[in-house]
Amino acid sequence: MVETDHAYFEYSDYNILIVDYSTLVKEPCLSQVDWSPRFLSQCVAQLVDYIAEHPRGVPTNKFHLIGYSIGAHVAGLVANYVTTGKLGRITGLDPTILIYMGNNRSRDLDPTDANFVDVIHTGAGILGQWGPNGHVDYYVNGGTSQPGCASSSLFRIELGTFESVARNSDN
Repeated sequence: MVETDHAYFEYSDYNILIVDYSTLVKEPCLSQVDWSPRFLSQCVAQLVDYIAEHPRGVPTNKFHLIGYSIGAHVAGLVANYVTTGKLGRITGLDPTILIYMGNNRSRDLDPTDANFVDVIHTGAGILGQWGPNGHVDYYVNGGTSQPGCASSSLFRIELGTFESVARNSDN
């Protein structure tokens, strides 16, 4: 995650919050996936509201949430609990298909969750959803398993990683 914040800081001044909830969704018992994303999203939403209401804070529409796998859906769930306005942007990186299959799409990332929702699909049909989940859905190489994926450093991204970026309102 260190590389992520350095990349943002090279571009401009940002406030970065990284939430790692991997301890809440450990294998082999993925049943926690049913309740822990809701719990976590409520906590993150409280933090977003606190920052937005703080005198030196950042407006809710300046927040850009980035979530990988389950984290993409957590980002969408945060939008359901934020009370200070609509999130500016959510980027979903390969939203998971785990437990989010079927007709109940209420916990899925979707275009109503932020002013702009973009989704990058790289493992659709394997562990990722086919979508559409956003205003714009990108399907890299058709959206399914990527060439060299198993040997890539991206393969080592932990399941429970969720990032939130809020641009400094003074810039």
